[in-house]
Amino acid sequence: MLLYFKTANSRSYQQEVEFSMIAADYGQKQLDSTIVLDRYGVSVLKSSVIYGANAAGKSNLLKSIVDGVQLILNSSKNNKGEPLPHFYNKNQRVNQSQPTLYVFGLFLNNTHFEYSFSHTASRIFEEKLMAFLPDRQITHFQRTYNPKTDKYEWSDLSHEFQNEASKMLKEVIVKKNNLFLSAAANLPEDSHLKLPIADQIFDWFKNNIISVVNLSAHNRINYEPALALIRRDKKAEAFFLEILAKTDFVIQGFDLKTLPNEEGQPRLLAKTYHEGLDVNGEKIKVAYDFLTEESTGTQQFIAWLAPWLLTLSGNKVLIVDELGNSMHPLLSEYLIDLFNKKSENAQLIFTLFDLKLMDRNKMRDDQMWIVHRDNQGNSTIEPLSNYVIDDDKQLDNAYLQGVFGGIPHIDKED
Repeated sequence: MLLYFKTANSRSYQQEVEFSMIAADYGQKQLDSTIVLDRYGVSVLKSSVIYGANAAGKSNLLKSIVDGVQLILNSSKNNKGEPLPHFYNKNQRVNQSQPTLYVFGLFLNNTHFEYSFSHTASRIFEEKLMAFLPDRQITHFQRTYNPKTDKYEWSDLSHEFQNEASKMLKEVIVKKNNLFLSAAANLPEDSHLKLPIADQIFDWFKNNIISVVNLSAHNRINYEPALALIRRDKKAEAFFLEILAKTDFVIQGFDLKTLPNEEGQPRLLAKTYHEGLDVNGEKIKVAYDFLTEESTGTQQFIAWLAPWLLTLSGNKVLIVDELGNSMHPLLSEYLIDLFNKKSENAQLIFTLFDLKLMDRNKMRDDQMWIVHRDNQGNSTIEPLSNYVIDDDKQLDNAYLQGVFGGIPHIDKED
């Protein structure tokens, strides 16, 4: 699970900010939205929503998370001298030469890990992996670039990292544009070279983050993953049909086939079945072509269900920008409620404009975050739990009145 994320000099975030999925201890009712970590005596949130004005930086926070993950997954592939992708804050020119920071707090194998690194386009400046146990903390490794010597200074390696692989990585393999963690996780499969903790951390980033920025990019709904999932997995098909029935869609079945097109390439033929009546008034199943006869709203909703199922079944982290885009607000609310009720260790982080969820009967204060933007275009973020708010206060009205900030400033014509 993701415990927290910190970043600085990243996109619209110049100063360091922290986005936390650790539940605040302030006595609010649990709802269905928390997971208890008995070993640490804390709870983790299953979902969090981010509000704010247009261009305030909501999407940029999610993009920063994905930026950090992509660097972890791809840095070991960089050739010597190849620049790193550097999404620095452009509001001050000096930021281009300053490191961008990423910090990920993870709960993995019943342990709190913190993995952090900073970089520019030319090099990694610092990288560290720590484990926080209930009674002590362990620095597995840390390397820091010293510009005076043009070399990296290393901490003592933990017991788990003291083998020939670490020595070889430090002295020979790791380049200035490589992350040590990524290089360690991509060593050959020889057992004497493997570093299990590095593998586990890397695999978490590789397998546990699902990012959905826009399911209808370029005016085209990306429903193929959902249909492919239905076609190969009967349990997935049952899940889709159950949700469609509960949300007042009239689809009762799918018929999915792959046939070659004129060029010999595979082409998916998708049909849905609805209930109809024959000439005698008897109930029958009527076939619809999914691509041409189902509504855009139906296609969109089915497209959303694929990442939902993959996240819930795999206990992953789902990151969604503009949840419910082109979807009725009640459907968005249903999907979020479904996620919170069915999640065991899965998590959902999303941005939203619709204020129906800004309600203490649906979300806790620490699940709702507000993004602010200053006059220079720099973003900050804070949870609603930072504010002292009367229990009977209508949160959505207070938000629209500017009590929490995060709303657009509009100059109205006289």
